[in-house]
Amino acid sequence: MGFLEKLKRGSLEEEKREEKKEQWMEKEGQLLLDMYETEEAIFIEAPIAGVKTEDIEIYLDGNLLTIEGERKRPEEERKYLIQECYWGRFSRKISLPKEANFEKAEATLKEGVLKIRIPKIKKAERKRIPIK
Repeated sequence: MGFLEKLKRGSLEEEKREEKKEQWMEKEGQLLLDMYETEEAIFIEAPIAGVKTEDIEIYLDGNLLTIEGERKRPEEERKYLIQECYWGRFSRKISLPKEANFEKAEATLKEGVLKIRIPKIKKAERKRIPIK
């Protein structure tokens, strides 16, 4: 391979790296969370510091819970020494048990933690059906 071919190939590889970098930066982050249950309810907790309530959407579709939002980048220019925080859109989809009472679900955002409480539907006691 000649010098010009290597030069062209190097610039093409650099362009590919830049494209991948831009694609990575535009990707959506996945929201980390904890989900646990008690006898009465299902609980979901997700740390999302720096996000306002108006920048979060929570949807229920069947037994699928979707949490979407955006952590907005600070407007001032910064010269980062370390940059590990995720800025941009994030989402998470969770399949919930069928005994969840979606009509009475509640969500709060306090001190950077999103908390969702979904009461469980009380199962009817098992009844024996007599055979005639």
